[in-house]
Amino acid sequence: MPSRGAGFRYDSQKTRITQPPLSLGATGSRSPCHPVTLSPRHLVTLSPLPPLPRGPVPSQPCYDVRMASLANIDLPGVLIGMAVLLFSLSLHESAHAWMANRRGDPTGRHLGRVTLNPLPHIDWIGTVLFPLLGMIGGHGILFGWAKPVPVNTANLKNPRWDHVLVAAAGPLSNLIAAVAFLLGLRLLVGFFPDELRAGHTVLYPLFLLCASGLFLNTILAVFNLLPVPPLDGSWVLAGIFPNRVAAFFDAIRPYSFILLLGLIVSGVFDKVLVPVLGLVTVLAS
Repeated sequence: MPSRGAGFRYDSQKTRITQPPLSLGATGSRSPCHPVTLSPRHLVTLSPLPPLPRGPVPSQPCYDVRMASLANIDLPGVLIGMAVLLFSLSLHESAHAWMANRRGDPTGRHLGRVTLNPLPHIDWIGTVLFPLLGMIGGHGILFGWAKPVPVNTANLKNPRWDHVLVAAAGPLSNLIAAVAFLLGLRLLVGFFPDELRAGHTVLYPLFLLCASGLFLNTILAVFNLLPVPPLDGSWVLAGIFPNRVAAFFDAIRPYSFILLLGLIVSGVFDKVLVPVLGLVTVLAS
């Protein structure tokens, strides 16, 4: 069963992927050093980070811009980002619990996990503190998790194959949500382009909501499908392939944190995620 919930983390020293509600400032740019544009025709900017400045410190260095007072925090963007994050993680975990209940294990349902109410799914450190620090800090980093849904495989009708369905239900729910947000985004851009360009008080925040939901749910689906313990992809492969594959995953499971950290730091996750988000950007443009 998933042992770390719908965990997520993204950062890159080579390429930054910005989710509009999480990084868009009041002026439409992240800082003078790292411009980020967002419009109905261009949702995400993928660009290499510029090199660190050399020579004398400029009169208004990037450090001062990025570490400004709390008054400069994009509060509406943070609120939208947190709302989408809580919904996406709740959807992921409730999908695990719902599928487990359908296949014979009511453990998650008895714990109140078959719900979109975020409270039963929240890990206050991984779901609230870390994401808030990432959004408010303005470093383009998201790292966190939700409480995992316990699954008693002994209750499942067919433990091996039903566990595959339970593990796959989480990422699949995020994929479905991403498609729904994409449709909402396309409808807004298609029917209200002028209002969006003018920054309509209702439609533009809704546009940001859909854009954030699209990219965040895509990231959650891709990340959780990686075949690395404790992510859902490892449980799916362990159930599909011969028993020796499951034995291999069980052997490396104690080192799962180190493996995940290695994937992120080495840039392997970036190489998987960047093309996917590039395709999503094309579909949304």
